[in-house]
Amino acid sequence: MGFYSIYDRIIGNPAGDLISKNDIELPSMKGKMKKTYDWHTRIILLDKTGKFSKIGKYDGFGKVKVGNDELNVNKWFSLSKSPQLRPIALLQATVKAIKNHKTYNTIIKPNLKQFYQFLLNFEGKHQLNNYQNQFTFLNEVPNKNIFAFENPTVTKQNEKRIARLVDECINMFLKQNPSININKSKKLMSSIKVTKKLM
Repeated sequence: MGFYSIYDRIIGNPAGDLISKNDIELPSMKGKMKKTYDWHTRIILLDKTGKFSKIGKYDGFGKVKVGNDELNVNKWFSLSKSPQLRPIALLQATVKAIKNHKTYNTIIKPNLKQFYQFLLNFEGKHQLNNYQNQFTFLNEVPNKNIFAFENPTVTKQNEKRIARLVDECINMFLKQNPSININKSKKLMSSIKVTKKLM
């Protein structure tokens, strides 16, 4: 067990630390239990340049290890002189939902730098805030909400929840950055004019 947990900024799930109802820590889970909850260990970082990292793992003490690199993601104990430049930790399932969103290729992907800045101060409208303590104990989670911690590739209810929360996040991002949509429309109109000239 680490010193404290970090949480996915969009969907609210813990990124690394989770303790089952019978007090088994995530790294010690096996079999069906591991298959159900191990998705919390697969973390992807979004950095200030707008790039997603490869899959990494949280060390429990404020850093995510990606390959040979250890990157500080803890806003309270950051060693950086510019803590606003910290990478943002997201679960692989969240990044998958972002990349599957209808606006990703045309709007989000070309504007990931702005999306990063937006996420720095974003708090998702999920129902997991009550369980975001130093560690997440599933015995504190009502049965009706347990699905939110189950593997979304198996539990479709959770897959839909993640897609909904990502959609709400992206819609808020676009609402706060209307110029992105305007620029997209201008580029689209320019491409149409070029096409007409070529005809």
